[in-house]
Amino acid sequence: LSSAFLHLLQICLHAPKADGYEMGATKYMKQPPAYVIKMVHRYLNIPVFMYCRLFVLPFIVWYSALFESQGWLTQMDFALFQGIGNILYLFFNTLIAIVLLLNLVLFQRLLYHPKVQSILDEEAKEILVQQVLQEEEDEAMQELENDKLLYHGTTTVNCELMNDVGLSFEETLLSL
Repeated sequence: LSSAFLHLLQICLHAPKADGYEMGATKYMKQPPAYVIKMVHRYLNIPVFMYCRLFVLPFIVWYSALFESQGWLTQMDFALFQGIGNILYLFFNTLIAIVLLLNLVLFQRLLYHPKVQSILDEEAKEILVQQVLQEEEDEAMQELENDKLLYHGTTTVNCELMNDVGLSFEETLLSL
């Protein structure tokens, strides 16, 4: 199960990035959005990897090899030759310890996968750029509103002053 989800993550990471039919990308085979890769990585791969390789292996398989295998190892001693049970016991437990250490290294590599990090960093940069552009647009709209209010306010004041002086609206526009 863990391997299947790791393969799914690899498919997501290594799918072509092209937005069409360029460079081997098809309608159905292109890199999914960053949030899909994030979900596959954080919510599928990491928990399943932890369960299958860091819980099941040491606590179920290794427990079985350590304690429940004594009976058949003793039978192998009687069937083959004296001491084979101890050799197999040491061999299996050493292999399981090595596999567990390798799984810890693989888990560390999975947590800090460079390609996942770069995709998430690109997404964060895009979001930051969009926020900056939105802020600039909001500031520009606010300045435009302020200019309209300022122009409207000065026009109103000018018209009121001209009405006080007795000029008509057309004369006022010509004087501006």
